[in-house]
Amino acid sequence: MPKLLPDRQFPFILLITLLCTGTYGSFTPSWSQTHSHVTGSIHNASGLATTGTLAFFKTDQGSDPGDRDILRIPERTAWVNEKGRFEVKIEYGYYQLGYYPGAQKSHPGLPNKNFKPFLAGINSAERYVLQVAKPAIEAGAITFYPAVKIKTTPSFSLSGTVKTKTGKTLARITVVAKTDYNTFRPQFISKQTDKSGRYTLTLPPGSYYLFARHRLEKFGRPVTGEFFGIWGVNDPAGEFGWLPIKKDQDITIRGEVGQTINDADITVFRIPDPSSQEEVLRAGGKR
Repeated sequence: MPKLLPDRQFPFILLITLLCTGTYGSFTPSWSQTHSHVTGSIHNASGLATTGTLAFFKTDQGSDPGDRDILRIPERTAWVNEKGRFEVKIEYGYYQLGYYPGAQKSHPGLPNKNFKPFLAGINSAERYVLQVAKPAIEAGAITFYPAVKIKTTPSFSLSGTVKTKTGKTLARITVVAKTDYNTFRPQFISKQTDKSGRYTLTLPPGSYYLFARHRLEKFGRPVTGEFFGIWGVNDPAGEFGWLPIKKDQDITIRGEVGQTINDADITVFRIPDPSSQEEVLRAGGKR
């Protein structure tokens, strides 16, 4: 059985997950040395859960996933089958678990007012933490309780407008934040921009790269025709499929505890068709 750790801070937020990668200096352990095959079953107040999405949040990632003001992306997700079972390959570590009921093999979607997640608990007041530290784990029956909104993490807030290079503002754009530019999986996410192109993010203090995405429901890299942008990168050369980031250019945005940043605007461009991009590059970057 896995080790269960009580934590009296309660509930969580379950959001979209993206592909996660990691790097390890000069030595790269094999997958089996760093990841575990975890299985188990899901229960709630009504009994065995027979559908839904299970989310895994590492406990050392800088914010409590129960903090509903900071919209955090889980490190990993898994599906619950008709027998209430799940299985997932996941990196070693300590995890808090969230559960979102819904149709089989469908992600819970972008955050909205109807979002009603559940949190794994030893009981309704004590949080369940799963220790993943060996190649295979049977977690057994895990019980989930309705999430309660809490505010525990020191944070700062930022907001801005998402617009094209001509100044047109865009609605229904999502902004994600991550601390490492080279990882595919962001750590935090905003609600979609409003009709005036405005977004807001609440983050733990630190430095972040901000990415604006149009079709975030389609996981992975931006696709042809999608609006995409990075805070601090406003040169239209990005329209040709490459980003004009200079070697030592700092494109992170920083925030301290309690700080409010209101002008974190992001310029977006459409990802070009590969054949058109090749023609532009052959022409020396000119139309």
